[in-house]
Amino acid sequence: MLLLAVASPLWGGPQEAEGELVARVARFTLFDACRPMSLVVEQLDSDAEQIALTETSLRNAAESRLRSAGLYSDDSTLSEDSVLRSLLYLNVNILDRAFGISLEFSKVVVDLFGRSGRATTWSSGATGMHGRNATFVVNGVSQQLDKFLTAYLRVNEEACDER
Repeated sequence: MLLLAVASPLWGGPQEAEGELVARVARFTLFDACRPMSLVVEQLDSDAEQIALTETSLRNAAESRLRSAGLYSDDSTLSEDSVLRSLLYLNVNILDRAFGISLEFSKVVVDLFGRSGRATTWSSGATGMHGRNATFVVNGVSQQLDKFLTAYLRVNEEACDER
């Protein structure tokens, strides 16, 4: 009988614990103290040429969104800071009339033994049909970036406000 009382949604305990867990997971996956991040745009495959989709158009869309949020860093010089910087990775694939978008956020994490390394902690993606319209794909990338920025800025709100 006690088990039923603890599992009951009326009690509130499990719901509060679940909400706290969700917040902790979000903080782990996206918290980065609102530091500028690097951007990597994967090279497009040959099918992208058929709809005039370019790596430049994808990079411009992503950089613009990150710059407007104050999160873009051009790391044209390799330094210790750029190695520790978080990374946003964009990959777009075109196959005939279909497209796939993958957006991943990775940051340096430290394990229980004190070892550190870069790990993808957040990812999102979309697939669809492009109708031979490159703008449709770029808009899809923008939607994925909006999704990322909404979640990232929510978790990093306090740190971003302090900048």
